[in-house]
Amino acid sequence: TTLIFFFIIISISTIGINNSSNYFTSFKNRLVHNSILRNDNWFLIANISGIENENQINNNLAQNFSIEDIVRGKKNIYIIINESYPNFKNKKLYNNLFNKIIDNSNVKHSIFKREYSNEFTTLAAEEFVLCNKFTKSFMEIDLKEYLINKKCWSNKIKKSKIFIHSYKKDFFNRYDRYNSFFDELYFNKELKINGIKECPWNDVGSCDYDILNNLSNVIQDTKNHNFVIFLTLNNHLGLIYKTYDKEFLNCKKNKILKINSDFCLLYNNQIKFNLALNNFLKQMQKDDILIMLSDTPPMFKKNLKKYFNEKTDIYVFEK
Repeated sequence: TTLIFFFIIISISTIGINNSSNYFTSFKNRLVHNSILRNDNWFLIANISGIENENQINNNLAQNFSIEDIVRGKKNIYIIINESYPNFKNKKLYNNLFNKIIDNSNVKHSIFKREYSNEFTTLAAEEFVLCNKFTKSFMEIDLKEYLINKKCWSNKIKKSKIFIHSYKKDFFNRYDRYNSFFDELYFNKELKINGIKECPWNDVGSCDYDILNNLSNVIQDTKNHNFVIFLTLNNHLGLIYKTYDKEFLNCKKNKILKINSDFCLLYNNQIKFNLALNNFLKQMQKDDILIMLSDTPPMFKKNLKKYFNEKTDIYVFEK
């Protein structure tokens, strides 16, 4: 109880009294969903364990999954870390979400399955993309230094390196730690300056779908040899921001989505984002590749978590 009270006081002083009402709502929800400390777990290891290969692009065994190998020879590399992707067990919902990405996009695609644990976090997914040799030092030292020390594949990238996150630059000290490695960094403040719409989480936040829709207005050059990591925000549990005007699927008439209001928000938010992703895929050039992975499924309590697949997906789209 003392620890929780201390956490509330410190957090309110950080976000400001004007946002305290929203924060208390978020704090309560995160307690209910058991996700309040999800970013404080240090020992994180990504374990690839299975594969679904839609177009037979490659026949690599799942345990040999390598981002380095998959992106080799590609012109522009886009990697999206999708916060809490709602990978429903219900086939209709799952397929609806995925089909919104690929419909008439003219891209080759593969689906890899990845194991996760309750200790996986957004930060683990970031490290997984860049290196996949997680140690506590990833959280503590300069990113460039970490990649050199661990002899990470990403340290050899000879492209314009860009990091985009819809939230604040000081959250987990990302800006200060990442600045030495990435050539361009865009957080909520910079995205807002570039005209990206606001979709607040707790206090601030950019609209993930609008970032995709306007990526060419954000980064300096979208045509030639970029390595882009885009960390989303809008589906983060706790205080999910509604990004759509009208439901793509009537939640009250769906036996799964009507179970919990957050199910409805997660699904419709993701449809909105996936439609923007579909449009982005259509505009990709020859030899471009986009990889999208989730950090974890939505981290609900067991009675709600059972409606989501036990493994997360890694989607690979290429032209």
